[in-house]
This record gives sequence, structure tokens and C-alpha cells, in this order.
Amino acid sequence: MTRCLFPNPTRRRAARAFTLLEVMIVIAVIGVLIVLVAPSMREMIGMQRLRGTATQLVTDMQFARSEAVSRNQFVAVGMRNNAAEAMTCYVVYTSKTNPLALWALDPSGCDCTAVPGSACSATQREVRTVQIPRDIELELRKPQLQPRTFAFNPISGGIGAVLASSAEIGDRDFCLEVTRRPRGRLRITVNVAGRASVCSPDLSVPGYDPCPAPDSALKNCPGIPAP
Repeated sequence: MTRCLFPNPTRRRAARAFTLLEVMIVIAVIGVLIVLVAPSMREMIGMQRLRGTATQLVTDMQFARSEAVSRNQFVAVGMRNNAAEAMTCYVVYTSKTNPLALWALDPSGCDCTAVPGSACSATQREVRTVQIPRDIELELRKPQLQPRTFAFNPISGGIGAVLASSAEIGDRDFCLEVTRRPRGRLRITVNVAGRASVCSPDLSVPGYDPCPAPDSALKNCPGIPAP
């Protein structure tokens, strides 16, 4: 009887191949895993964007405060949120002609939806512009009755005023909120001393303290309704 010491390599390769059924099962398992993992991945990415945007906002508030002191002039921060526009945004700016005159800061002279570098005109000088596209599911918001602009005092580093047009309307905290849809809210508060802090008004973002309740005597944030 003759033995084959060298098996047919074609038969050996065939034994190692996957059948069509096995391939279909693997594809089905991968599809199920994608369906299960995709929502959690999207949630993680969205929350990271929210945290990153809030961190940048705090950094820019600190930057604006330091610029006011180092330049020895008022430095304003103005935000914008029009539902019909594709973004929310804010701009840091100064006055060209009257750097030590608070009334010289004219919010109507800056449009943060414009191309960065050309957001301010006339007597206003742009320092920094940040735009937040709505298509990343983030939005910059403020309390309904709060003006959209405030300024840092060059002497104290605190809030020199909250501006409505070019009029001073009070000495109180200034609040902005970065909101993510469908879930996630972080509030940035700049107190009268010019220091910025972050809290989560609905505790939707882990790792942040709850926001304090509105208190008219303390002149803190009056609260921002949920979107």
C-alpha cells in the first residue's frame, strides 16, 4: 500500500477557508457591535466637545482680563446667538480711539459671525473671535435679560460694567452657558472681581459642581432656562 507523504496543498487550503455562512455571521456580529457602540461613542465625543468649548471660554475670559490690565484699557467680551444663524459666537475687543473710556466700547461695532480678523470695524479693535457651529450640536446661551456684552476694568481686573448698547447698567456677575443637544450644560460665570468659574446647572456633565441658586442680593447669575 502506497502512502502520500505530501498531502494535496489545494485540499489543505480548502480546509482552512471560511464558508459563506461563517462570513455572513461575522458580518452580522460586527454590525450588531457597531449599532451598540456607536451611540456611546457619539455621546463621549459630544461631551468632550462640550468640555473643550467651556474650557476655551474660561481661558479666553482669563485672557481678556489679563489683556485689560497689561494694555491699561477696557477690554470687552460680546456674545451672539441668533437662531437663524449657523453659529453662536463671541468676540473680545477694545476701543481704538478711547481705550480708557468705558462708553467708547460699542457692541454694535463688532459681529463675531464675520470672518475672524474682520469682526470689528470703525472705532472697535478685534482681539479674538471664537465661532461655535450649530452643526456640532453646541450652542452659546445667556440669561434672557442679561446684555450680551461686558467689559474688564484695566485698574482692578474686575468687571467694569455690563453693557447694553453703550450704557452701564449694573455691577453683577456675567453668565454664559455652553449647551449641548440632546444633553449637557456647562455654565461659565465671570464674577465682579473678573474671575471665571464653571458649573453644571443640571448636573448633566460629570466632574462639575452644581450651579448656585439665583440670588438677587448677591447679584449672581439669574439662571438660564433649559433649551
